Amino acid sequence: DVAGRGGSPSQGQAAEPSTLGCTLPAPGPVLSRQVMGGAAVILLLCGAAVIMRNRDWKSLDTLILADLPKYPNSAFLNYRAGLSIVQGIEQKRTKVASAEQQRELFVKARKLLERSVSIDPGYVVSRSYLCYIDIYLLNDFQAALPHIDTALSIEKNTELYFYKAICMRESKQRDSAELYLYKCLELDIAYQNAYNLLTYDYEASGRYQKNVELYTQALRAGVYTVPVNNGLGKAYWQLGDTAQAISYYQQA
Repeated sequence: DVAGRGGSPSQGQAAEPSTLGCTLPAPGPVLSRQVMGGAAVILLLCGAAVIMRNRDWKSLDTLILADLPKYPNSAFLNYRAGLSIVQGIEQKRTKVASAEQQRELFVKARKLLERSVSIDPGYVVSRSYLCYIDIYLLNDFQAALPHIDTALSIEKNTELYFYKAICMRESKQRDSAELYLYKCLELDIAYQNAYNLLTYDYEASGRYQKNVELYTQALRAGVYTVPVNNGLGKAYWQLGDTAQAISYYQQA
């Protein structure tokens, strides 16, 4: 019995739809050419948008540059755009024809970072990188100082104290520079940048005993590194204590 009816289809012969007790739906209306054409246009536009966005995703740099005009008030995007310009030059990804052109790009990066911190004054990472540009790339120490002070009022770290020390040195305030370098060491006794600058200044002024005291303090704090032992060896050698110098050089 098929679908409650007597009999069955003969072997090798397909049953007619009606014999299965079901009704086939009537065919729907044919889509107009206008509708089909519109759908094709939409698909093409969507495809183009996907291709363009894929190009944006080629790298983080291209993505940031594509998104910044859409979100100009994003502190993060302005920070990343400025960072991208500097890293492009430093990592040789951006070709510059002259020192003047390079400086123009650094100034452009600074403006992006300044916008970033104007949008979010508490954005310490952005403000710290702005200080890096001012100090190392543009040598504008006075411009860096207010940003350093603002960032330090929010978060104290070795990098910001080191920036402050550099600015003090460049303005001939050596005592203040020394103060901020020791603040670096209060936060991180192994912070090598602070040792490098302190010992350079002590050596330049003939204060070799200060280097002995500085490196001895580091050893007592557990900083047993090659630079510390070499530094002690050199300081003792400059003081004329050859035996101590050899001992620390050997330990290095």
